Amino acid sequence: MLFVASGALSLLDPSAAYEKLLTPALIALYLSQVVVFAVYPRFRRREGGLNGADVFVAAAASALMLYGLYTVL
Repeated sequence: MLFVASGALSLLDPSAAYEKLLTPALIALYLSQVVVFAVYPRFRRREGGLNGADVFVAAAASALMLYGLYTVL
């Protein structure tokens, strides 16, 4: 019921609704990806072998997601 009501309210000003919903969605996306990239080296160590490339790629990907989070906030 709340979802239907919010959908009807968003028809009044679609661009404002888009702006208000975009920021929380992007924050959730970037945070979830940071968690995945930060845990990847631990997974690689447990599964086979952790090497420097794995750590570098995980650090670079985490830095990119943190930069995205910084730009959204």
